[in-house]
Parts: sequence; structure tokens; C-alpha cells
Amino acid sequence: KKLNYSADGLDLTKLRTNWHVRDATIKVLPDEDDRKTQMLQICLQVRRRSSTLRIELTLPMMVSSLFVVIAPFFGSFRDQINVKLFAIFIQLVSFTFLAIKAPQVGFGETVPHIYTFYVFTLSTTVVSLLLTLVISAMSRIRRKLPPAHRYTLLASALNTSLCCGSETCTEMDGTSAKDYHQDWLQIHTAINNVVSFIILVAYTIGIIVILCV
Repeated sequence: KKLNYSADGLDLTKLRTNWHVRDATIKVLPDEDDRKTQMLQICLQVRRRSSTLRIELTLPMMVSSLFVVIAPFFGSFRDQINVKLFAIFIQLVSFTFLAIKAPQVGFGETVPHIYTFYVFTLSTTVVSLLLTLVISAMSRIRRKLPPAHRYTLLASALNTSLCCGSETCTEMDGTSAKDYHQDWLQIHTAINNVVSFIILVAYTIGIIVILCV
């Protein structure tokens, strides 16, 4: 594109590019080696403006975070752990894609919002995975004493109201001894569902803060 030059600088009205030119200055300087010649010194302050690139970078992370949010609906702890591991894999691949696609991002003094979004999403997923692993390990412990009846009722109400799946129950015949494992398992499932809901709320608030800052 042909740019017009005035005393104040460059005329940027006819410039069409993905880079937004915020400021431009041009100076005519003498050549130190040859006094008869002159040099042009052009300084551009630009900012990349590409909506397509932003969608390409944020869409995989949004999909992976959706997997973390809906993980409790997959039912068993094993399925939830596998879903969250798959989400972490997508996030790591997306971060690698970010470094390859936009290597110039992050060269300034401030951390770009896209990097903050990536780190926050990955950290939330890792925390959610660790909590699910701990609750799953606690649910496998065999206990000889039953939980309080009010806790069992509360866990049943939470699991029903949150519409989240639970672990499969083992059928018992009339001759087998009383096993309280299923009662404790229902309580741990409710704890995992509540923790997942809290993580969802915290993640939503965090994303709003990142976008608004």
C-alpha cells in the first residue's frame, strides 16, 4: 500500500493489515559517511489484531475446560480421572501450539492475557484431578462402621440434585454380612460432586476476572 507522508508523520488511513499501527514517525537523517546523502528513519508502534488467531488459540482450551466441568457426569471415579487426564493432554498440546503459532507473544514486560488464561485453566484442571484422585483413594478404604444416617441422606440428596452419576453398587444377597462400603462410597461421591461444583464456580469467576482486567 502507498502511504502518504506529511509533516506530522505517516498517513495510516489507507493501510490495510492484520497489524494495527498505533503510532508512526519518520525522520530524515544525514548519512554520517556521506554528507551528500540522507537516510529515512521510520519507527512503527504496532499491535497484532487477528480475531481468527484468537479463536484458534482459545477454542481448544475452552473445550478442555468443558471436559473438566462435565467430568462428574461420566459416573465412576475412573472415568472422571481419565477425562481429566485427557483434558490435561489437550491443554499441553494447545500450549505447544501457542508457542509455535505466536512465538512473539509474551516478549513484553507484562504477561499476555492468553498466557494467564492458559496457566489458570491448566492449574484448575490439575487441582481438580488431584482432588478426584484423593477422594477416589479414600472411597476404596473398607470401613467396618457405618456413616451417620444424616450424612447418608444428605449425600443421596446432593447426588440427586446435582444430577451427577455415582459408582456402581454391588448387589448383596441375604446371607452376606452387612457391608457399609456402598454407604461410604455414596458420601465420597457427594463430596466429589460438591468439590467439582466449587471448582466450576471458582473457574468461572477467575475467567471473568482475567477477561475484565
